[in-house]
Amino acid sequence: MIGWTAVIFAIQGWLGETPAQAAAATTPSYLQVGMAAMSLGVVRVFQFLGSNWIQGSNVLGRTFLTTTRNVMLTFI
Repeated sequence: MIGWTAVIFAIQGWLGETPAQAAAATTPSYLQVGMAAMSLGVVRVFQFLGSNWIQGSNVLGRTFLTTTRNVMLTFI
């Protein structure tokens, strides 16, 4: 929900900015919209790929990407 809110606020800011604000801004508004959309995409990508994508990758016989639980147990 927070990701969608960030995208909506970024779009509203982009559509509502004046030419003077656009000239004075350090970051273009379309970049802010893109970053908000990418953050939403990073969060949602695992819904589309599934958990097998996370566990199924091996590099030299060792699991390359593991579940969050296994990573946390490694550092405890």
